[in-house]
Amino acid sequence: MKKNILLIEDETRIRFLLKDYFFKEGFNIIEASDGDEGLNYFISNKVDLVILDIMMPKVDGITVLEMIRKVSTVPVILLTAKGQEEDKLFGYEMGADDYMTKPFSTKVLIAKVKALLKRTSEDTFSST
Repeated sequence: MKKNILLIEDETRIRFLLKDYFFKEGFNIIEASDGDEGLNYFISNKVDLVILDIMMPKVDGITVLEMIRKVSTVPVILLTAKGQEEDKLFGYEMGADDYMTKPFSTKVLIAKVKALLKRTSEDTFSST
């Protein structure tokens, strides 16, 4: 079964690029162009992982992350141009599972997504 990845990103070209790469890797990508749209989708649908930009119109990524963490432990990767150490630390403190700065490697992002999903998958627990 395909894993659902919610991509909340205001840059159209990044959404297009990631949708193509993740589709080729067997993932289902759901796109949201701002935080408000992303939150609305998250609340009403099953999502296995969120890739989240920080600087977006309407509702910023940190606010989205806070709202997600109030109701879920779904893995969240922040994907942002904010690359200072204090930005990264703040993202982790707010509940991000990983943090990538733009520009980024799609191969590394996909590897991080696969690793997080493998660790958080219910199917990985064995009963002995």
